[in-house]
Order: sequence, then C-alpha cells, then structure tokens
Amino acid sequence: RGLAFAQAGDAEAAEREWRKALAMDPSDPLARKSVADALLRSGARSIPGLDKSGAEEPFLREGERLFAAGLLLAARANFAEALSVAPSSEAARRRRDDADSAIRDEVARRMDRGEALAPAGKDEEALVEFDAVLRVDPGNPSALRAISDTRKRLARVLRDSIEEGE
Repeated sequence: RGLAFAQAGDAEAAEREWRKALAMDPSDPLARKSVADALLRSGARSIPGLDKSGAEEPFLREGERLFAAGLLLAARANFAEALSVAPSSEAARRRRDDADSAIRDEVARRMDRGEALAPAGKDEEALVEFDAVLRVDPGNPSALRAISDTRKRLARVLRDSIEEGE
C-alpha cells in the first residue's frame, strides 16, 4: 500500500504504510529503503532507528564477495545499496568509497596500458585494455575515444594491406 500512496503522490500516507510494514518486519530492505527515501525527500538529514537491524549486512557480504572476485562495478552497487538501507553505516560508506577508488585505479591502469600498446602497433591488445575499462566504467569517454581511434587505425592498416596486395 505504501507504494500505491507514493505513486499517487501522497508521501505522508506512503511513509505511514511503509512504517507499518517495517514494524511487522524490521529487516525488510524494501520497507527500510522506502521509509529512508520518504524521509530524505522530506529533507531529513538523518534517519533515526533505520540503521539498527543490520539490513545492510547481506549487501555488504555480497559486495565483499564481488570485490574479491574483481567485479568492482557490481561490488560498488552492493555497497551503495547497503548505504541506502542503512544511511549512517560507516562500513557501507567506507566500502563504497573503496570500490570507487579501486574503479578509478583500474581505469587508470588499463588506460595507461592500452595507450602504451597502441603506438607500439599492438592494437588488438590495446583494444582488450580499453574494453576492460568499459567493464568497470561503462561509457568512459576516454576509453570510447581510444577504441574508436584504434579501430580506425586497424581499418586503415587493413585497407592499406589490401591495396598493396592488388
């Protein structure tokens, strides 16, 4: 019912309904997040009582598993979700920030490697590095530009080799 009230634009009624759901199951992540969202929309800076049941723990555990597997973007999403259900969780905030830092480091490392490979004529290897950047930072403009430039260079090389063979 909270969702129906929220969709109808009645934020107060939505919050009341979500609080009822939260009273029945304090660990319900949807109810916790919905109450938090309603309070934040109303201008609240903190959300007392919503961070006590450990609802962020499953997201933190999954985030840790993904982070250890090198799936940084998915890990970051889990840490951010942990923070959304427990806005004052320092562990969730710290791990989200750690994931952001690891993503930045991975992007820089892969871009540097790709940019070193391309001028050395190792275009296919450079493309692998630039593609890896997009896996951790989809839409990264530098990687997209580098991929485009590298593919154009490969097309020129192919065209020139075909013309030489005629």
